[in-house]
This record gives sequence, C-alpha cells and structure tokens, in this order.
Amino acid sequence: MSRLAPASVRGEATGLHSSAASAGFALGSPVVGVAIDASGPAGGFAAAGLAGLLAAVTGYLLSRRSPAPAPSPSSSSSSSQALDPCDAVTPTP
Repeated sequence: MSRLAPASVRGEATGLHSSAASAGFALGSPVVGVAIDASGPAGGFAAAGLAGLLAAVTGYLLSRRSPAPAPSPSSSSSSSQALDPCDAVTPTP
C-alpha cells in the first residue's frame, strides 16, 4: 500500500484499505454461512470465489479510470499572492 499511494494521501489510502478488509470479513462470513446452509460446503466455496472474482473485476475496472484533472489556479482572483495566516489583520482593542 505504501508504494502505491502518494505520500500526501497514504494515510487515507491505508484507512480505506483497512475499512474494506474489515467490511469484507464482516459481510463475507454470513453470506458464506448462508450459502453453506443452502447447498453444503461446495456452495460456500463457490460463494466466496464469486465474491472474490467480483471484487477483482471491480478493482480492475476502477484502476483503468483516468485520473481526475488537476485543479487549475484561479485567475479571477484580484491578488496573485495567497495570504499567509500570519498576515491576517487582528482587531485592536
């Protein structure tokens, strides 16, 4: 994960990955349990395999999307310099 995500969003990417894994464990167990109850152990393996295949295809399709264009700087602002927080005017008592 650390090699795939840029440093600026590495924490967010790691958090999303962890959340997706937790959701998969939480949702996968009952689904596979129902499949096993309905059709036996082979049905559980089939349900888990189909879910994995669906996740892999979804990941592949999402990875092929073109990245969003970078926001261009706004040329409509009257000042070309951004204000530094230290430049803020404080009211005098």
